[in-house]
Amino acid sequence: MTQLEQNFFEAATKYCREHSTDIHYNKQIDWEQRRYEIARDMMSAFLSNSTESVYSGTMATHAKLAVEFADALIDELKK
Repeated sequence: MTQLEQNFFEAATKYCREHSTDIHYNKQIDWEQRRYEIARDMMSAFLSNSTESVYSGTMATHAKLAVEFADALIDELKK
């Protein structure tokens, strides 16, 4: 994981922990929807990164990584 990815992951975890109760106001968290949103944001982050490693990979690889990041973040949030 690059430093940029690590920073994003830590910031996203902190934000979600601080705001998850505000956003859902005593509602059950829809983790599948949250997973989609995080993976979507990770794809956006990958595509906005201009490093060679991003452009040398395939879209399928980036999609798989985005979902893996989403799953890792959700696992951390559930703790």
